[in-house]
Amino acid sequence: MNLVLDREQLVAFLEAKNFKGAMDLIREAEREQVEEGLHHHIFLNGIVSHRTNLPLVQIDVNGRMVLIDVAQARQVASDIYLAASRAEADAVILKFLEDPDLSPEQNLQKSGQAMVMFRNFRAELDEKADSERI
Repeated sequence: MNLVLDREQLVAFLEAKNFKGAMDLIREAEREQVEEGLHHHIFLNGIVSHRTNLPLVQIDVNGRMVLIDVAQARQVASDIYLAASRAEADAVILKFLEDPDLSPEQNLQKSGQAMVMFRNFRAELDEKADSERI
């Protein structure tokens, strides 16, 4: 499965270099892309700045180019990997809790409740891990 991100959201996010909301932006873009069935391209390339001789990562999203430093690129990569892993976990919950005797709406309500509990638990684990790193 390819992770497809909304072009404007990803480019704006990278240009602003504000990584605090990366997960929310990536999840929102992924949901919109899945719902709309849109497909975009993302190309990555490692380069060295001719001015500073520092390594940079060049990101091309549907023809719009962004350059970020390698630390930021690693953070974005980590956030994308985490978002993909969490999307897969959510899909597993939906599939595992699917009951053929229930209507699609009932299945969604039941699995949605479980997903909220799972996400809350995951958020608690994240907070604990973050506090232990400081």
